[in-house]
Amino acid sequence: MNCPICSQLKDVETSFYKYDAPQYDHPLPDAAGQLIMVDNGMEENLQEHHVRCCPLCGTLYRYDVSYEYHVNGSEDEEQLVRMTPEEGAQYCRSEAQKLEKIRQWIDQLKDAYGSLVDFFDRGHPSSDEQVEVLQQMEEYQQTINQQVQELQTRVESLRRTCPQIINTWVAAHIKVCQFYLDQPMGMDVDAMVSHHVAETTLQEWKQFLEGGEVFIRVHPTWMEGYLERLEAAL
Repeated sequence: MNCPICSQLKDVETSFYKYDAPQYDHPLPDAAGQLIMVDNGMEENLQEHHVRCCPLCGTLYRYDVSYEYHVNGSEDEEQLVRMTPEEGAQYCRSEAQKLEKIRQWIDQLKDAYGSLVDFFDRGHPSSDEQVEVLQQMEEYQQTINQQVQELQTRVESLRRTCPQIINTWVAAHIKVCQFYLDQPMGMDVDAMVSHHVAETTLQEWKQFLEGGEVFIRVHPTWMEGYLERLEAAL
């Protein structure tokens, strides 16, 4: 409550506006206007229902507006409710899970694309099969590009409006990568490759926090149980 913005707001703030009757108007405190609307770049009806973030301390608030229409004029009400730290953390996890869902879908698309490339290069497809495979590869690549762009849009919006969601997502991946790096490394080739993949992936997530590549490939083949551990971390 030492925050210059949040200290001016009660746990629940409400406003009231009546059409053509300004004497009844009761706006939200000015501090509410300093909060930033959280935008993941894809949601609809954000003006009526959204979460706001304090740009100074990161406290989250739920905002809702309702309208009632009467013969003598409409009545509008706003409600701003401060989230508890637990509620804020859960909200960040749920939004991070949405980002991860897109990332995993891109992983799956890239796996499917790679299988087509392998078949084209090594499967000795017939001429007709080559045409079909090339068409499928093009379709997969278009879908991959679309999903990467969606992820890019969401990440950029959240970096501006609620970076703690990004931090939650990245922290979960770093935690899982660190788990594999903390395990005793065997001397066989597979163990060394697994360790290298974990280290490389961890560094990529750290670079992502500094504005690096939005899509980061994860290789569960070399880090067995990665997705399950990530789900637990989120």
